[in-house]
Amino acid sequence: MLQLSFSTILMAVLFSNIVIALTAICFCHKETLVSIGYKMFAFLLVITLLRVIFPVQFSFTTNIELPAMLSRAISFLRCTFYQTASIKISIWNIFKLIWVSGILVKVILFIKTQWVFNHWIVWYGIDVTDKEGYSNLMHEIGSDEKYSSFRIIQLYGLKIPILYGIFRPRILIPADMEMSEDSLRYLLSHETSHHFHHDIITKIILNTLTIVYWWNPACYLLKAQLDAVLEMRIDNGIAGNTFDSKFGYLNCLVYVADFGSNATGKRVKIPENSIALFDSHTFNNLINRFHIMGETPKSFAKPLHMAILAVTVALYLFSYLFIFEARYIVPEDNVFDATDPSIYAVITENDTYELYYGGFLLETVDTLENYHKDTPVYNSIDDVPEELRVIIEH
Repeated sequence: MLQLSFSTILMAVLFSNIVIALTAICFCHKETLVSIGYKMFAFLLVITLLRVIFPVQFSFTTNIELPAMLSRAISFLRCTFYQTASIKISIWNIFKLIWVSGILVKVILFIKTQWVFNHWIVWYGIDVTDKEGYSNLMHEIGSDEKYSSFRIIQLYGLKIPILYGIFRPRILIPADMEMSEDSLRYLLSHETSHHFHHDIITKIILNTLTIVYWWNPACYLLKAQLDAVLEMRIDNGIAGNTFDSKFGYLNCLVYVADFGSNATGKRVKIPENSIALFDSHTFNNLINRFHIMGETPKSFAKPLHMAILAVTVALYLFSYLFIFEARYIVPEDNVFDATDPSIYAVITENDTYELYYGGFLLETVDTLENYHKDTPVYNSIDDVPEELRVIIEH
């Protein structure tokens, strides 16, 4: 049976943030970036997102009691210090309010950016897909039917070319950017490659994690690192192995970078779920892209790849096999008030009631007439909310 509780959510948060931090550390250096590569990066993001989506406990999960000091700390965080008829205020509830508020702000800003950008395309975009120069280049790049879904749009107010959209991919080019035929060919090849490698979907996964864990600085570092990994893979494929092809591709990047840095006038904000040809993030500036281009994985690549895979899978399985749970502490005097809101009842198979205080059985009774009329009653101990089981020591 699946069960959702404070402990299961805590375990999901703990696991996902450990993996995010480890990923950010592993990809801090260019050599590691080249050696591990995109597939491992994508795997780490997917497995982290899965743990966030399913923060549950299974029937085979074993609870591990935390040490007394940590148990008291968790109990203190969840202890209600002010209560009204409908509101319970605790440090944990305040933290949840701040956390959820941050997520809502992030979502609102994301939606606003998308709305503004989509309307900007409608107002200031010019579809040039069927113009002879663009049409011929797209046919050179790929004559398959899958290439026919791309639209090429010249957009005023754009600093750099980007790929935008999953089901209706659009290659957006600044309307005031003049490019040679060769540079335009490199640009179109670059952006179409991003689409066919599903790179925007990968960015959406990381953006989702960043929205959920907006307070974790490692998420923002990962975003810059992901850009580097995605560009590194595309650069190596588009630049080719000859000097002329690499020189032409690098000239294209330099031209785009120079245009973007000198662009003036009103510029629209680029949405998060797009991929730009050039960005100024760490590991993704021109110098690093030139150094990374053409590099081969180091000798330690395969052992490191296997080690990261083994550690991540082990942590993932551990987070479902075991759940850390605070100890539930009985008041020292063992005296209970029958109206205490921490007391609850569980119906037994014999239609009697087991009365609990936190995680401890007080007594078994035939009727609840001596207890408060609002005493919670549950069909089984598994139905009892986690917060009723956590009792801080008096």
